[in-house]
Amino acid sequence: MTYEPSKEIPVDSPYPTQSDILAAAAFLSDRSLSLARDSDFRSEAYRVPTAMEFLVQQLVADLLTDLATHSGKPLPEDAVRRWNCLADALGPWEDQPGYDKVRLRRIPSRPDAGNTRT
Repeated sequence: MTYEPSKEIPVDSPYPTQSDILAAAAFLSDRSLSLARDSDFRSEAYRVPTAMEFLVQQLVADLLTDLATHSGKPLPEDAVRRWNCLADALGPWEDQPGYDKVRLRRIPSRPDAGNTRT
């Protein structure tokens, strides 16, 4: 999976889309797996990014389930926290080329209170 910055982002909703979630996962995967790929499988340089990849994939699976379960409705607070956790993990790359500041940003804990992703 390779990260592609979004060309079309719906800004009328504060919630991440399936596309946003998959893009966030791809952005992190591109970076963590490139480290693991270049390392001996018995080294910490292999184990740490591989473990992080597993955690990211679990978080993404939970977010996609949340999105499907609450389609068209506000996401529950725990789903918002999961997204914000993923967005925080992306933070160290916010100054890097390809980082999409609109798509990959935190959302407020009560986004249904009139905030949008602008």
